[in-house]
Amino acid sequence: HVYWLPTYLSREYKDLPLHTPAELIASTSNPEAIEAAEMNDTLRQKLKDHQVNGDLVIGMSAGDLDAWLRAITF
Repeated sequence: HVYWLPTYLSREYKDLPLHTPAELIASTSNPEAIEAAEMNDTLRQKLKDHQVNGDLVIGMSAGDLDAWLRAITF
């Protein structure tokens, strides 16, 4: 399962449209396996559930995910 976290604008041509997570998710080959998420208690609980189930959790981010994951308590 993929949790798509918010992104930030980081490109040369700032006048191009910025696609929302919902738009990007809808354009994938398996959108039901992806959900837009925020770094909040809801995501923390979902990650805790994955941990309890023995699932592998991989975090990839260009932002604050690392610091957030290190700060939350499972």
